[in-house]
Amino acid sequence: MPDYPSLNEEHFKEVMLDTNDFIKEQLSSTPFHVNLGLTFIGFIFLCLILTIKSVQIFKKEKHSDGSIILSIIALNKYLSSFARVYRTLIVLAFYEHPVVSRIVNSQHGVTGTSD
Repeated sequence: MPDYPSLNEEHFKEVMLDTNDFIKEQLSSTPFHVNLGLTFIGFIFLCLILTIKSVQIFKKEKHSDGSIILSIIALNKYLSSFARVYRTLIVLAFYEHPVVSRIVNSQHGVTGTSD
C-alpha cells in the first residue's frame, strides 16, 4: 500500500479490505490461462521471499520487506511483470478509494469533485 496519504488504523483497514476486493474482482475476470500463470508465478515469488527471509535470520544486517521484494524483482522479467500487475492494481484501487481521495483533496484544498 502506498505511504501517502497516511491513514489512521480504521481507515487503513477499510481501504486495505476494499483494495483486496477490487484486485480479486479484476483478476477474476481474466482468462484461465492468465490466472494459472499469475498463480504459478506468484507461488515462485512467495517461495523466493520466504527463502530470503529465512536466510536473513542468520544475517546481522536486516532488510525491510520492501527491499527484499525489490531485490527479487530484479531477478527475472516474469517476476517483475507479476509484481507490476499487482502493484498497479493496488495503487489504482488505493488512490481511487473514496476515503483516500477525500484525504488527498482536503490536503490540497480541493473542495469539489471532478465527476
